Amino acid sequence: MKLFKYTVLSSLLALSVSSCSEETKEEQQQQTTTDASKNSTLDNTLNAAPENPNTTTFKVSGTLADGKDQKLYLYHFAGQQPVIIDSTVIQAENNFELAGKGEGYQFYGVGSSPKKLKLLMLNSTEQVTLNGDYNLISETAIEGSTDSKILDNYSNKKQEFYLKMQELQTKIQAIPQHVNSPEKTVLLNESEALTVEFSKFVTSFIDENIESPAILSATGDLFDPNSQMIYLKKIENTLAKTMNNSVYHNSLKANIAKLQQQANMQQPKQNGSAQVGMQAQELNYPSPNGENIALSSLKGKVVLIDFWASWCKPCRMENPNVVRLYNEYKDKGFTIYSVSLDKDKARWENAIKQDGLIWPNHVSDLKGWQSAAAALYGVNGIPYTVLIDKDGKVIATSLRGIQLEQKLKEILG
Repeated sequence: MKLFKYTVLSSLLALSVSSCSEETKEEQQQQTTTDASKNSTLDNTLNAAPENPNTTTFKVSGTLADGKDQKLYLYHFAGQQPVIIDSTVIQAENNFELAGKGEGYQFYGVGSSPKKLKLLMLNSTEQVTLNGDYNLISETAIEGSTDSKILDNYSNKKQEFYLKMQELQTKIQAIPQHVNSPEKTVLLNESEALTVEFSKFVTSFIDENIESPAILSATGDLFDPNSQMIYLKKIENTLAKTMNNSVYHNSLKANIAKLQQQANMQQPKQNGSAQVGMQAQELNYPSPNGENIALSSLKGKVVLIDFWASWCKPCRMENPNVVRLYNEYKDKGFTIYSVSLDKDKARWENAIKQDGLIWPNHVSDLKGWQSAAAALYGVNGIPYTVLIDKDGKVIATSLRGIQLEQKLKEILG
């Protein structure tokens, strides 16, 4: 639990977008069921901070119980790399004082190591106080920095969400994969409701704190493709005022440009390969047990062709919604044909089990972005879906979340 809060920091420059693209293949090496795996980004070599003639002085002081004679560091996070800018030994009365120089808003941390610290967002002129327990430094109380309090509140809420989600996933995984029990349905519904609740919190957090650069911490939690660009631009506008041309601001601008470019490139190609009203092209690839499953074998059902991968965070976040809709409509003639862009069979199979993807139609040629199925349908980003009717004709493409739910309700009642 102590490590969780640093996922906020480690994801700041990741600035996740609503889909996984061919240009971000490195994400295939990440396990996405919990953000805790990202903590390794903080295991970097520490160097001395460079001098800057435009800097101002700030101080962080306070009292940390049980901290007598312990070493304490003040870190500056230049991008994702922590840099020590001051250090001290906590006094006999458990008091400490650290000082640094900075320019404008920056991310700092106070602690015994990059993995055990209190994350701060300071404007480099503030006099900040931290009071609490040395052994629970991430939970210390902050005074003197409004933006740090905003960042801390977001981190706490995100931690609460992930702990609840992990608890639900543990319960779901304890139920045999092919068992469709009422208990499992309830748990899946709870998981989806929790995701929706957190998504609403994220956008509300941005709107309510729109003047604070601390909203940068929410970039990795924008999963709704319909609202993501709007909110990414809101964050970028705030950073233009508070952290203009910083590494964070420039990275966000670059990601927004990349997302827009992908949208411009991807939509015509995908629509050209899956035209509404046209017959869906045949797919016939191996399942986890090695037997081929043909898309045409599902004729007579409404089928969602779902392109995804175990390493794709937005795909994994959307899966609870897909599972919920499958359980709701499977008895009305609906099924799913999942096409994975994985390369590692074990990770593919593990993700199917972890996310409770109980339908039998899972296929992959295990070629990643060289997937023949993805090429056939012109897929440049995932998750990507194609909904086809009982005769195999394309009804719609790129449906997710509420849009997919509304379309299924319209078709199947």
